[in-house]
Amino acid sequence: MSVQFRDLIAAASSSLARDHGFRAHGGRSFTREDELIRSARFAPGASLAGSFQFEVVCDLGISGLSSISSKSSEWMVRCSVSHVPRDDGLPRSGFELTGAPEDEVVVQDVAKICKVVFDRFLLRHETADDMFLWVRDNALQFLDSPQVDNDFKRFRLSPWNIVPRLELAGVYAAYLGRSEDAERLRDAAIQYARTHGLRYAIPTVSANIAAAAQVAAGPAGGPAGDGIPSD
Repeated sequence: MSVQFRDLIAAASSSLARDHGFRAHGGRSFTREDELIRSARFAPGASLAGSFQFEVVCDLGISGLSSISSKSSEWMVRCSVSHVPRDDGLPRSGFELTGAPEDEVVVQDVAKICKVVFDRFLLRHETADDMFLWVRDNALQFLDSPQVDNDFKRFRLSPWNIVPRLELAGVYAAYLGRSEDAERLRDAAIQYARTHGLRYAIPTVSANIAAAAQVAAGPAGGPAGDGIPSD
């Protein structure tokens, strides 16, 4: 079913290179880097007789801080497209090819779902500040009302748990020189960890937010582009 998978990738990714300046890597990954790092990757999954499963993984982060490779990612927001709830009229096809004529419908449906995720997540933000504010606001909304229907819930984005999400927002804030925001988010993450039996996370949260500020300063006071470890 490799032919059908190639057809699916071509259908789902065509607008990324044509309209949005993404570069193709190995036929399955597409990236663009400006103020933000954006990646869409079409990943094969389990393959059994008559069944070829796959996933589409979209990652979004801040250039100079975040990083992504074929094996790992650091300080990125991730969307596993097959996990996106199929409301708002989204097609309900599974992310599976079988070699049957119905694969044509799967190709069309997955392309439609990907377009929604690309438009509303991967291509939504233009600047690092825009992305930071979005992550921050989604995290703080959860603290005020865990049932709020925000983008992280709507698209099943990770980091899903609130302490890593507050930590990510704090890391972004520190890297962007927003020290008051960084302190506020660090304190919110620590408070939540203390009251929900997650004290083990507190040293890592504090250390990573402090490290992000050091990355921003760089060894000679200028931006450093290598990112920081995600622990």
